[in-house]
Amino acid sequence: MVDVRFVSNHLSLGSRLPASGRAAEDRRLVHKFVVDYLRQDGAFLLRLIAHNTNSITTTEVVCALWDYWNERRGAAKIGGSRDALNAVVGGSSDALNAVSADSTNLKQHVT
Repeated sequence: MVDVRFVSNHLSLGSRLPASGRAAEDRRLVHKFVVDYLRQDGAFLLRLIAHNTNSITTTEVVCALWDYWNERRGAAKIGGSRDALNAVVGGSSDALNAVSADSTNLKQHVT
């Protein structure tokens, strides 16, 4: 899958994947991240970001999403956490609530 390789390359650039060691486990986690979390729409948006910005920006976005996903995976057993997402949107719960409200409004307009 091309998107898995694309995401994996950006995670390697951002030092989120080790150069050696647990390669099989890393591939499995990246595949799960792309297929279950990003899905087609998320992978497409990352491609759009990559096309319209530079590699550094794309790598930072991919790594922030990866960190959030990993934190959520670990925190799911104890109730979840929004700290990583808050860090991505600047630590502002107002910004996070605005994004959430916008997505709710969009869903209402679509249906």
